[in-house]
Amino acid sequence: AGAAGLYGLNIHDVPYDAARMTSDLAALREEALRLRPKLIIIAGSMCLFPYPVAEVRAIADAVGAYLMYDAAHMSGLIAGGEFQQPLAEGAHLMTSSTYKSFGGPPSGIILTDDAELAQRLDAIAYPGLTANFDLAKTAALVVAMLDLREFGRAYAQMCIANARALAAVLADAGCPVHE
Repeated sequence: AGAAGLYGLNIHDVPYDAARMTSDLAALREEALRLRPKLIIIAGSMCLFPYPVAEVRAIADAVGAYLMYDAAHMSGLIAGGEFQQPLAEGAHLMTSSTYKSFGGPPSGIILTDDAELAQRLDAIAYPGLTANFDLAKTAALVVAMLDLREFGRAYAQMCIANARALAAVLADAGCPVHE
């Protein structure tokens, strides 16, 4: 159950439509109304298509929950402007690792455009969940961020082109490919 389990939080999976590779919104609405969660997290290690952020936000609003978007695997594409923009689409929070597609050192970030929520998170994160400061890691993260600012769009476009090329080769070889 990850970090949430360490805090004794109850975890319920978001209903998922595997055939369409997306959240089952009708089932999610039903579960949210039944469970009344405080937080709904959109996440996945294999995100081939944009998540229905606005629709899930409407469900979250109906039950008084926050919506968090886990961008660990797509943050480089998001930063490059070639994937959905979760905060603009309605997510209260976006979290991400800073390596994987982001290209920085092993670490993590939490983003929000809500100043009050940011203050609440700051009060929880330090010194509670984060208790050290690594200047070398911070410098490497700044370099990665500057790199994404300068070259992010081209990088994201190349990632997508490479993924499409791989999909075409796999399809030609008879492997099933989601489109």
